[in-house]
Amino acid sequence: MEIKQPGSHLDHLVRQTRVHHTQLSSMADMKANILLTMASVVVTLSVRYNWTCNICCDAQNIIFA
Repeated sequence: MEIKQPGSHLDHLVRQTRVHHTQLSSMADMKANILLTMASVVVTLSVRYNWTCNICCDAQNIIFA
């Protein structure tokens, strides 16, 4: 590799750093999206389970707690 301009290696370093930062940010966003989706599914299923258990257990009193 031949460096023709004295500052070109710094430009390359800054460019690569920006690309890596963008990739890491994208991976973090994807992980956050996956975690939020999983949390919402767990909450949805647990609310449904809790609601059906209360109806089954309290069927004689018909209490929706």
